[in-house]
Amino acid sequence: MPVHLSELCELLGGELVGEGTVEIDGISEIESSYPGQITFLANNKYAEILKSSEATAVIISEDMKAPAIPAIRVTDVQIAKAKILAYFHPPKEYPKNIESTAIIGENAEVGEGSFVGAGSVIKNGARLGKNCCIMENVFIDSDVSIGEECTVNPGAVIVSGTTIGDRVVIGSCTVIGSEGFGYLPENGKIFKVPQVGTVIIESDVSIGANCCVDRGTMGATLIRRGAKLDNQIQVAHNVEIGEYTIIISQVGISGSTKIGSGVQIGGQAGLVGHIKIGDGVKIGARAGVTKSFPDGVTISGYPARIHSKALANDANLSRLPKLVKRIKELENEVLKIKERFAKDE
Repeated sequence: MPVHLSELCELLGGELVGEGTVEIDGISEIESSYPGQITFLANNKYAEILKSSEATAVIISEDMKAPAIPAIRVTDVQIAKAKILAYFHPPKEYPKNIESTAIIGENAEVGEGSFVGAGSVIKNGARLGKNCCIMENVFIDSDVSIGEECTVNPGAVIVSGTTIGDRVVIGSCTVIGSEGFGYLPENGKIFKVPQVGTVIIESDVSIGANCCVDRGTMGATLIRRGAKLDNQIQVAHNVEIGEYTIIISQVGISGSTKIGSGVQIGGQAGLVGHIKIGDGVKIGARAGVTKSFPDGVTISGYPARIHSKALANDANLSRLPKLVKRIKELENEVLKIKERFAKDE
């Protein structure tokens, strides 16, 4: 349904530039816009492209000049884009009912207004809060507690002993509360260490598809409020992830590692066990983190080190072929000098 540009401006808390009564029915990239849509421009170097766009309006940053079409000036164009996307593409609504092929245990509690999809199983003693959406073929074990307004996507498994807060999203085929990887050698064989702990996921956490969050050996694996995990992430037993930390895909976190608040971890990074990562640390993609780091640093490389040192090491490595060649030349020169002295003697 179309909306006036002035209404979108109010939604964003921005500054209206030009005619506010133009109607907007969607948002798109500059190159693919058509009349009735709003686009976005965060960098002046793309201003020329805007001239050929068919968009009716544009979102621009505060430091940009007014374009030829109506605009909304905002502090952060990317945040504004996200809000407009959410406005025009709200989450799909599901019926507030339990599908006939879902299996609900006798003592399970399903909160008012919740949806349980076909083929899903909620075992005895599980507790589900209000207005949750449990998609198709989800398995929720006994002694699982899930808060209000949570979404569990198809094929996910939530194992006994897991506690989940409100407004949590669990991705498709993700396993929460799986048994941790605990083994010890004994007399030439391998002894399995029982994993009898729990998982606690606080409110407003998002976990992507095909992730594994192992329960603690003893005690809890803990993901704190607002953390966001991408797809294909391994969180081992007794790991703690701080508030509003962001972890990109294919990261592996070994057991008992503690990660602070507001940390950013790049894709395919690996963290060894029993280390501590401070608040606000940034970890580069494919970093191999083998020790603890204090608050606020940026690290990269393998083994991970302060980013500036990693860059210096990389620069030195790129010079190695020339240095090796120069060393060989110097060795030959030294050899010739030795031969000359030997003849003089």
